[in-house]
Amino acid sequence: MSKNRTSKHISQVESRIREFFGRLDKGDQETIAQNVSDFTLATIESISGWYRRKKDVKKFFSRTIYAITALTILAGLTCGILGEIRGFNILPYGYIFFGAAGLLQLLDRWFAFSGDWHRFMLASLKLEKLLSGFALSWQAIDASGGQTAQRVELARATVDSAYEIMLAETHEWIRATLSRRMRTTDIT
Repeated sequence: MSKNRTSKHISQVESRIREFFGRLDKGDQETIAQNVSDFTLATIESISGWYRRKKDVKKFFSRTIYAITALTILAGLTCGILGEIRGFNILPYGYIFFGAAGLLQLLDRWFAFSGDWHRFMLASLKLEKLLSGFALSWQAIDASGGQTAQRVELARATVDSAYEIMLAETHEWIRATLSRRMRTTDIT
């Protein structure tokens, strides 16, 4: 992430926190609880939104690479079959198609389009599950006549869990990236 985008993200998080804490001591318990809920939802939406935006690009490249790979394998098989059945001398083209399919899969592994898409999907699903759990737990606290302290604790635990999901995904990305780099240096 570039320095400008990083500072922009930090300033957005900081302004959300300042806004939240600026309103926290104002109003009755219900208003405070609503502010806590708003902050929690905004935080999860911020994290989840990033994954939703990024996964679409990865999904497009992953599916495109797999579709083209399938077509090139089919073309390679067709060249082999037509060479045997019709006697056409196109067998060398089949090897080119198989080579292209292998190259596409190598590019996918190197740039990790499919792996990133899968990680982003898992992180998005975990965040959606977390959000649903937060909403249901919030309603359960309301239904049982719970206190604001219970709501604040639920919000804290939910925000912590959202960041843990993001950190786990980032650690997996770092591990996968370093692993790819190590395999590359072993080859060269």
